[in-house]
Amino acid sequence: GLCDGAESALIFSLVSDIKAKYGKCVLILVDEERRANRLNDFFRKSGMKREFYPVRDFNFYDMTASRELEYDRLRVLCGVAFSTLDAVITTPDALLQYTMPREELLARTFSIGIGDTVDTDELLRKLLATGYSPCELVEGAGQYAVRGGIIDIFPTLGASVEIDGQGEGEALPIRIELFGDEIDRLTLFDPITQRSRTPIERFSITPSKEIIADDDKISKIRDQVSELLGIARDDEAKKELRHELFSIEAKTSNSFFDKFISLIYPQRKSLLDSFKDTPASIVCDIAGVRAKAKKALELERELADALVGACLISEEYAVYSDT
Repeated sequence: GLCDGAESALIFSLVSDIKAKYGKCVLILVDEERRANRLNDFFRKSGMKREFYPVRDFNFYDMTASRELEYDRLRVLCGVAFSTLDAVITTPDALLQYTMPREELLARTFSIGIGDTVDTDELLRKLLATGYSPCELVEGAGQYAVRGGIIDIFPTLGASVEIDGQGEGEALPIRIELFGDEIDRLTLFDPITQRSRTPIERFSITPSKEIIADDDKISKIRDQVSELLGIARDDEAKKELRHELFSIEAKTSNSFFDKFISLIYPQRKSLLDSFKDTPASIVCDIAGVRAKAKKALELERELADALVGACLISEEYAVYSDT
């Protein structure tokens, strides 16, 4: 029954007290994004370490889609995994969606610092396994480029950077300069001018994609698509499945792998599972949150049923959220 300003102030006070007494990141659940954005803005102005975890539309077809929401979600998953946040604000549809499990995120995270010995081939393999894409010139997040003894990497927004021993987030790419197999220099650089700027001591690489399939999982997806193609009757569905098979074989795209998240991550984990233990939680408008969750799950079930009916996925894997 509180007005907006009073509600934000009360929640801020509760989060501050819980963090001070228990050291816990607080999960704040609201019924709609407008309310979440208002809280997020209030917390930002108050200097609290907080992030908003948005819902995203899974891409079930082989088409280009923006990755900005993925980066936002990965930033939250990293903040929860590494205990750098005071609060996470989200809506029930986002909270319930399956995502990269905590253990996968930790396994695909590594750090690089001055003086480290680097096997270039091994580093490039690790970047590929973390979802980064090779390119000629690094211009956007999730890319890397190699030119002789120089390796440019553009960490996603989930990456952390240490400057003079202090953690500082920078939306800039990083240049690694090697002397033999040893890292001699690390600098942030301008992606437009490509000129080096601030020297740094160490940085962390975290996953650049929310859904990453290794060779074994890609093989299972290929088998699944081939099986579906054998039973599909609709011409459009057959066309889509043939295109997916071609993309897998040619390694031209994996944008439709969202559809197979339950195959890639059989653990089937949501944001809630990313916390080390049960988080302290604040639910705003319980009836509204329940209604939002129910509607989101109903819409997802309709979409999943349509995909299964068209033979674009088997019923076993047509599950995208916790219930």
